[in-house]
Amino acid sequence: MRSVLAALLLPPTGFLLLLAVLALIRSPALWRRVSLALAFLLLWLGGSLGVVAPLAHAWAPAAAQPTLAMVPAQRREHTLVLVLGGGVRRGAGPAGEYEPNAETLERLHRGVWWARQFDLPLAFTGGRSPNPQADQPTEAAVVRRVLAAHYGMLPAWAEDRSSNTAENARFSAEFLHQLGVRRVVLVTHALHMPRAMRHFRAAAPGVEFIPAPLNQTPPATWRVLDFVPSPEGIRLGRYLAYEWLANATGH
Repeated sequence: MRSVLAALLLPPTGFLLLLAVLALIRSPALWRRVSLALAFLLLWLGGSLGVVAPLAHAWAPAAAQPTLAMVPAQRREHTLVLVLGGGVRRGAGPAGEYEPNAETLERLHRGVWWARQFDLPLAFTGGRSPNPQADQPTEAAVVRRVLAAHYGMLPAWAEDRSSNTAENARFSAEFLHQLGVRRVVLVTHALHMPRAMRHFRAAAPGVEFIPAPLNQTPPATWRVLDFVPSPEGIRLGRYLAYEWLANATGH
């Protein structure tokens, strides 16, 4: 139910539903025209990079990437790279099996790069979506297979019970404490990083978390075309709205 409500509230669906409701409401003609114009304006601006990019940049300002100075050789014994899952896709594999979705693949690729860059073990956290298909495996199981087949490596551990970021943090904290991990290079998308850092720091206060965000949003360029709705603007606006909603509900 939560995922259905989120799909209805997030742009552009939420704005389209608002337009439909306003069109059906019996009201004075002037009020209706003004309301429809405002709803249409929200729909237009919500898919325009010139509007959503500055908001995304404010939500997750550009952050420095981890460096060897942050993870010196003498401190790597109790350090690992932890990748947060972002979902799986059905039928995406060569034999029609489940594969990581685009977000998970991006995070996994970057996590492998950091693990090799710093010579650190790699870990993963990701269970099932709130409304999984009957045959859907956990993200952790899919990622184990992909890591072995495409990168020739296996994760130090793969947490497979979580269904949201709060659970990613809570269940991963159990592994971190058991293994005596003191430092984590945390890999996820930039817009997701503020929420992830908040949950992980609360779940494991004795662990140092070093953010390694990807797809950071640069400052707006203010070109004319940036204020025209585009697939990139719609995608970014939807992702940003999702993060606002998830942060507000504590997930």
